[in-house]
Amino acid sequence: AAGMDIASHTVTHPKLSRLPEDDIAREVRESKATLEARLARPVEFLIYPYGLFDARVMTQVAAAGYLGALAIFDGTRLWRHDPYALRRVVISSRQPAWEFALKVSPAHLLFIGMRRLERALKRRR
Repeated sequence: AAGMDIASHTVTHPKLSRLPEDDIAREVRESKATLEARLARPVEFLIYPYGLFDARVMTQVAAAGYLGALAIFDGTRLWRHDPYALRRVVISSRQPAWEFALKVSPAHLLFIGMRRLERALKRRR
């Protein structure tokens, strides 16, 4: 009612893309069911722990009934909309106002692109 929502973050906060499929399903389904029972309302989104996910994880999240899921950088789409690979902007309570303004502006896409390039170059070494 106050304009906030509660999303799932799994049961044990694992790196989902490193789990067997049955464990992925259990993590996302049990988390959703527990929150819905306690909140008495639907939980429609999942936040991927560590921002990690792959096609198997996305399939299990969709099968569990989530409308979408959010990640940090890797695997998210910069220009194309995918409800199971939505970009999440991490904002700390200690974030300076100027940095908050930058992170919620379109210029933040440039930062994400640069971060991806940096990670790709590091992987090549």
